Amino acid sequence: MKLGNEHHEKLELTTHEYKDEERLIQFINGLPSNEVSDIGTSEFALGQDWFEKIILRVYTLLTTGYAREVLVHGYLDLEQGQFTKEGVLVSGIIDFLKIEGDQMSEEVEYYLQGKTRIEIDDFIKEMKEIIPKYPDQGLVIGEMKTRSFSRLPNQSSVIEGAKLQVSYYRRLLDILSGATSYQMMLTNASRRHQDLDQPIGLKHVLKLLIKHWWLIGDDLMQMKLGVFRPLPTRPLANYDLQSIINRQQIEELDQMMQGESWWSQLPPGARDIGALYGTMATALDTKVLCASQ
Repeated sequence: MKLGNEHHEKLELTTHEYKDEERLIQFINGLPSNEVSDIGTSEFALGQDWFEKIILRVYTLLTTGYAREVLVHGYLDLEQGQFTKEGVLVSGIIDFLKIEGDQMSEEVEYYLQGKTRIEIDDFIKEMKEIIPKYPDQGLVIGEMKTRSFSRLPNQSSVIEGAKLQVSYYRRLLDILSGATSYQMMLTNASRRHQDLDQPIGLKHVLKLLIKHWWLIGDDLMQMKLGVFRPLPTRPLANYDLQSIINRQQIEELDQMMQGESWWSQLPPGARDIGALYGTMATALDTKVLCASQ
């Protein structure tokens, strides 16, 4: 198990860069607290996990042709023996996804050229235009079995079990790419006893922003301006980043982020967290993160 975990971690690091965030998290946790700074901690933990294991992974897949450790889930009706909209919640992590015969990379690279931040809705719409142009591409779903020797196991049951596992993953991907995906995410959160309407505290928002500024910054700006997807949220007074972080502290964060290549390459105006100053018309909550899936 130890060797297997080490091998999986090593493989994941080749695709998804690890960031040393301890200093950043300590800095943010040390910011002033108020009535909207630390709320919704458990909702944030779940939402962040989904954002990084679903949205970020799919983005990586479409822009690089490869992604690892992708989270999927579904609901199994034990009596009928099939996946349905309700039933027992089952989830798994796909070892790797790979676009076989990747022919669209140049067009995707052209779309991304010069962009300092990605608006998720626009990115998805663009991918829906690009992908059908390359019908010869295929999506490979893989399961990595760690073994002490470099050959397939002799037991047919082991091989059949792995094939069955991958077939489940394929089915779950089909389901999650359908029209019911958003409702399925809400049901999942409810099953985990998460308050779907609980706003996520500003310190947690800031942590998500610092980690994934280039992928969530535009969505947060839309939420501030009130032009994000029309989702009902609890109105909150003082839901304003300026209530917990000032300009000097933003500059300190900027200095701490200089080690991140993607951050240091952005023009100063494109990484100005102060642009989000002002009461946000829409609070970030679990529903918003589910909508992004």
